[in-house]
Amino acid sequence: MKLIVLIPSDEYRNYAGCRIRYGRLQPRLAKLDVDLDFRDIGQFDPQTAECDVLLTSKCHDSRALVAAAVMAARGCRVGVDIFDDYFSLPSDSRMMRFRGWLSQLLEHCQFALCSTRPLSRVIDSYRPGLPVHVVNDPGPGTSAEVLGQRLDDKLRDAHQSRTLRLVWFG
Repeated sequence: MKLIVLIPSDEYRNYAGCRIRYGRLQPRLAKLDVDLDFRDIGQFDPQTAECDVLLTSKCHDSRALVAAAVMAARGCRVGVDIFDDYFSLPSDSRMMRFRGWLSQLLEHCQFALCSTRPLSRVIDSYRPGLPVHVVNDPGPGTSAEVLGQRLDDKLRDAHQSRTLRLVWFG
């Protein structure tokens, strides 16, 4: 089986979101005889592309809508991967283009992937009954005992140094 993931650019392959989200899945998919291929949407021709499944990732424009419509008409299974929530606040006019895009894209999708259970409910609000699979972001496994020790160490360090160290990702 051939799975093409449409991405916004070749450079996007090197971004953490792509590497972490799909890189860890690639070896597992290969064991299931699934060939995972990334394609820059700017270079993608849905009239000639050969695949069994097309997945759109971070391509929030009309090219994704055209690709989904053409590939679905050609019998390809089409899906979308949503791992950022640009869609759940109808009162936020800045996100209107994303909401319109998702509504149109989901008309051609047979499935969706997302990163959280709340986001799966958002997708369901746009297209009830569409199969949605949650692909959780990976995190290192740890035990409650190890985590407790780390937190104790961090608290002790914060008291001693009088410094609060924060990291923000997103």
